[in-house]
Amino acid sequence: MSLLYSIIISPIELIIEVIYVISCRLFVHPGISVIVVSILLNLLILPMYRHADALQKKERKVQAAMADILKHIRKTFSGNERFMMQQTCYRQHGYKPYYALRGSVSLLLQIPFFIAAYHFLSNLQSLQGVSFLGIRDLGAPDEMLAVGAHNINLLPVLMTLINLLSGMLYLRGAQMREKLQIYLMALLFLVLLYNSPAGLVLYWTCNNVFSLIKNVISTSPHKKEIRCLLIAASGLLLLLLMKLGVLPAKFTTHVIAVALPLFSAALFLSQRKKKYTSWERMLPSPFVGDSQIQKQERLLFFLGCLLLTLLAGLVIPSAIIATSPTDFIDLSHYTNPLLNYIPSVFCVAAGFFLLWPHILLSFSGTRAQKFASAMISLVAAAAYTDYFLFSGNYGLISAELIYDAPPSPASREGLLNLLVLAALFFLIRFVYKKKRILVFWASVILSVAALIIGFSQLQTAARGLSGVEPMIAERRNKASDNGKLLTLSTDGQNVVVIMLDRAMSRWVPFIFEELSQLKQQFDGFCYYPNTVSQGGSTLFGTPGLFGGYEYIPENTTKRPELLLKDKHNEALSLMPLMFRREGYQVTVCDEPFGNYSFETITDLSFYDSYEDIEVYYSQDIDLLNEGAHTQTERRRRNFFCYSLMRSAPVALQPTLYWNGTYFSSDMAGMYIGEKFLKAYTVLNNLNQLTQIEKGSTNHFLILCNETSHEYAELQLPDYDLVALPDNSDYNTSWRETPDGQRIELTPRQFQLYCTNAVSYLRIGTWLDMLRSSGVYDNTRIILVADHGADSEEGILSEGLDINIERYMPLLMVKDFHSTGFTVHDDFMTNADTPFLAMRGVINNMHNPYTGTLVGDAQKERVQHIIIEGSRYFYDYRERFDFNVDGTVWYAVSEDVRNPSNWEKLDDLY
Repeated sequence: MSLLYSIIISPIELIIEVIYVISCRLFVHPGISVIVVSILLNLLILPMYRHADALQKKERKVQAAMADILKHIRKTFSGNERFMMQQTCYRQHGYKPYYALRGSVSLLLQIPFFIAAYHFLSNLQSLQGVSFLGIRDLGAPDEMLAVGAHNINLLPVLMTLINLLSGMLYLRGAQMREKLQIYLMALLFLVLLYNSPAGLVLYWTCNNVFSLIKNVISTSPHKKEIRCLLIAASGLLLLLLMKLGVLPAKFTTHVIAVALPLFSAALFLSQRKKKYTSWERMLPSPFVGDSQIQKQERLLFFLGCLLLTLLAGLVIPSAIIATSPTDFIDLSHYTNPLLNYIPSVFCVAAGFFLLWPHILLSFSGTRAQKFASAMISLVAAAAYTDYFLFSGNYGLISAELIYDAPPSPASREGLLNLLVLAALFFLIRFVYKKKRILVFWASVILSVAALIIGFSQLQTAARGLSGVEPMIAERRNKASDNGKLLTLSTDGQNVVVIMLDRAMSRWVPFIFEELSQLKQQFDGFCYYPNTVSQGGSTLFGTPGLFGGYEYIPENTTKRPELLLKDKHNEALSLMPLMFRREGYQVTVCDEPFGNYSFETITDLSFYDSYEDIEVYYSQDIDLLNEGAHTQTERRRRNFFCYSLMRSAPVALQPTLYWNGTYFSSDMAGMYIGEKFLKAYTVLNNLNQLTQIEKGSTNHFLILCNETSHEYAELQLPDYDLVALPDNSDYNTSWRETPDGQRIELTPRQFQLYCTNAVSYLRIGTWLDMLRSSGVYDNTRIILVADHGADSEEGILSEGLDINIERYMPLLMVKDFHSTGFTVHDDFMTNADTPFLAMRGVINNMHNPYTGTLVGDAQKERVQHIIIEGSRYFYDYRERFDFNVDGTVWYAVSEDVRNPSNWEKLDDLY
């Protein structure tokens, strides 16, 4: 049923949503947008209704011609004789019994549009609490009329009266059976919509008004004049609404209001001189002809629609999932993303490009069908050209299909794309006119190629998911029974390492200046701003962070007999093993890339041989899954919209991307992905996830969290997670410290700033709990990041071809019984973390795998940083070191914040 909904209803709902979002941008008020949706949607499907009306009129005419004969047959004959006589009558009039359904075509067409509008408007958050034209709340029943202690919903009654009046005009001369059908439907809609939100009833009322106007025009001898007057009146109405303040007096609205009367006058004059009976006759050859549409053209239309369906519903979404299939898994309950997304997206594409175009085609005239047959071939060819030849370089994209930076193709690329599309247009026009069979074979070949590419990508994704389901089942078995992840003792020594993925070191002074309570909450911490990471991604930044200098990228050439995966596992387990050897109770949560699995479902099964080390996956805890948010439906929608964007001309792609919203009306957390929600939930529940025990047991804990890695706009001034953040009254474009330091924030960077800030706020709340529980002083805490992030201002990277902030991770350390918030400018790397965690508490600081002493003495004065470029993670799964062809290295020393201290190396080795 869900797939059937995706095919039939979802394309209509998507069109309604796009019209609504654009209308909200133009007219601001949601009530006006609902009216605009009704008008434009009715105009779009008007040809279908006109054809349906023609069928109904034809049905009535035939029924009237046969009425007397059939009446006589029923009165005179019976049994088989009556049946034979009726069949003879039908044959003489060219009528078949199932033609009676033609009288219901108009009604049947309304059903999918009604369902789509009902589903969309009934759940629309932007209508909640909004008043409009005397309606108190568009998100609730209108209750406009009070009778005693009872409120009556007036709008559904008005809707029904308009519907009945429209039906009376439309059914003049019709049989009582048809009239009864329409009147009963009007009453049925009254019952269905009486207690519905006023926004939905307003939409359907506007539909009925449109239908009434259509019926008035169709029964009037002055149809053309009435159309022109209505168009002119629409412009004057817009001007009036702006004058009354109902509509904002925007420049765009003024243009529309003035253009409508002018268009009306031009249309009136052109109709006075029109020589053609239909607009299709004015189309140039070869898109139209004089003959009836042929089976070949229908076949070409089908193939063009099939090509678009395969591209948007299979090739593009499977390519995205194949790049990182585990990112699309909901860990709270395993669902194969290939089954979760591909069938649904393909069904939406099939409805959008196959079902509804063919329905529209069946309601169109011969010339329009010929035109559509040629145009769909052009559109399909253009879409494949745009996707495969103009791939663009938009950077990293999240599982929510949002780029780190908005698409901004170069003007040169856009111009080249337009030239190629223009050449393609003339080529297809020529071929379509001279050798139509070539279009057929090209369409067949492209369809087969699309299927091969799509299924190949599905196989790649399936391989990436192999063994995942058992792994997740094993993770669930390791979930904490009491919902506690972290255990600290009141009298022993506690050492806690928290890795905040991609936490920006440079932003710490600005965040702590803005949120003044943080300095008090982080009392005892030392902040190291002069810290570098040996790589700009988790893959390269974490081995040294967890294992020390033996595991940094430049040292991976040592011990060449071990795979990178095995060295990475050693790095992850080094501190847990050393602390456990010292008698500490050890807990590990969410260490990244275990067994070189993707970080979404890191595989820490290599700890299974160590029974005395507790391994948890924080996002699997029942406490967190009770409130887990899933964005499956949004992803399904956005997959299809992303496909449309990527197969569109380059110049249109930023518009269709629409800042990552893809014209979605659901602005509640639009940029908040599932990964952020899960990671944030962990930090937000740290107090509940922490267990304080009496006694002198020593504890060592590792917790990795991705809150600071993700993008999400939060509500200022306290960076709260709300459904609809409104920061219009706050500064979101820059931050400044009293000593004159300043950072500029683009809208996307502000979202990352929000997630960094809220990470410190939630950890600060946890630190307060540790104080009140009496375990703060006897706890050493290290906050560290695997790497930093690119800032789009590039101030620190002047003169370099890299952004050095990407290699500047957070490092903050609170030692036992330390006080005050201090800043040290010592040259540090995140590979100092093991030594900082173990110094003074671990007697035997030799690496259990190599016997080498772990310490800061291993740190070289000059650090070598790997610039990984665009290599995919799985390229390294079967490698022994990171030194691959094309690898770029930089050397840095003393002060990492000074670009002049960075030197590009020709060859590290």
